[in-house]
Amino acid sequence: MVLDPLSKKLFGASAKQFKARYSRCLWPGGKCRNAAIRAHSIQNRVTLDLLCDDGHVVMPRLQVSLKTSPLVRFERVGRREASTFTGLCGRHDQVLFEPIEKQPLRISDPRHAFLLAYRAVLKENHASMKAAIDVQSTYIRGGNAGVWSRDEPSTAGMLAVEKMMAAYFVHQVADEFGKSYILQRWDRVRHHILRLDVGPTIACNSMFSTGLESRVGEAAAFVCLNVLPYESGTVALFSFLSDDEGPAEAAFGHIWAASGHYQRYLLSKLILAKCENLVIAPRLFEAFSTDQVEAIRTYYQLSTFDDSYDPDDRRLYLFAAD
Repeated sequence: MVLDPLSKKLFGASAKQFKARYSRCLWPGGKCRNAAIRAHSIQNRVTLDLLCDDGHVVMPRLQVSLKTSPLVRFERVGRREASTFTGLCGRHDQVLFEPIEKQPLRISDPRHAFLLAYRAVLKENHASMKAAIDVQSTYIRGGNAGVWSRDEPSTAGMLAVEKMMAAYFVHQVADEFGKSYILQRWDRVRHHILRLDVGPTIACNSMFSTGLESRVGEAAAFVCLNVLPYESGTVALFSFLSDDEGPAEAAFGHIWAASGHYQRYLLSKLILAKCENLVIAPRLFEAFSTDQVEAIRTYYQLSTFDDSYDPDDRRLYLFAAD
C-alpha cells in the first residue's frame, strides 16, 4: 500500500485516534463524572481464573499497518487487561456487578443472568460510541486537509454517518436495559441457556444484531451472548429484550435446537463471526494445529467484514483441538 505524504499523515493521526482511550462512566442512574477504570466485561474472579495460564489468556487482536492490509492475530494478553473497557467508574462497576463477582454465579437467577447480559450491552455501547467518535474525527481531519470534500458525498462521510447511526441504535438498547436495571425489572430481559458438555476452554461477552427487525426502537433486534465455564461444564447464555424473543429465536433457534458436537460447532462459528470480546485458554489454543489456527484466524477476519462468508469447515471449532 503506497500513500502520498498527506495520506500518510492522515493515517498516522487516525491510528493515534483509534488507539486513544475513550473513558466515560455509563452508569444508568444519571450522569457520572468520576474517572472510568478498566472494568472487566468477562467475570474476573472465577472465569478468567479458570482460563488463564501464567496470568494470560489468548485473544484476537487487529493489527493495522501502512505496509499491509488489516490483519487479525490471536495473541496472549495479560489477565488484568483482558476483556476490559473504560465504560464504568470503579464505584459503579462494583455497585452494578457485585452480585455476580462476590457471590457464586447462578445462571438460573434472573438478576444474575440480567447482569451478565448488561455487561455486554454496556461494553458494546461504549465501543460503538468510541467508534463513532473515531470515524467522525478522521472524516473531519481528512476534510480539513483536503483529502476529501466535506460538501459532497464521500465514502468517508458515509462511513461516519453509518457509525453514528450504529451507536444510536445500540444506545437505544442500552437505555432499555438501564431502565430495567433501575426498576429491577429483571424479567424485561429473556434468556435461552445452552449447557455444553465441555470444561473450561473459552469465554465471551458480546452483543450483536440478529439482522431482523426489533419491536423496540428503530433498528434490528440485538442479542447478548455470554459463554463461560459453569459448574462442571460450560454454558452459553443468549439474552434479549422480551419484546425481541421472536427475532432472537428466528436468528439463532437452529443453534438452540442442535445438540452435542454439532451445536458447539455452530456456536463456535457464531462466536468467531460476531464476538470481538473472546478469550481462549492458552492450554487449548496451544493444542490447536497450525491449520486449525489459520482456519480460525481467517474465518474470524473475513466474516467480520463479509456476512456471506460462511464455509463449512470442521476446523472452526473452539472447544477442542481438531
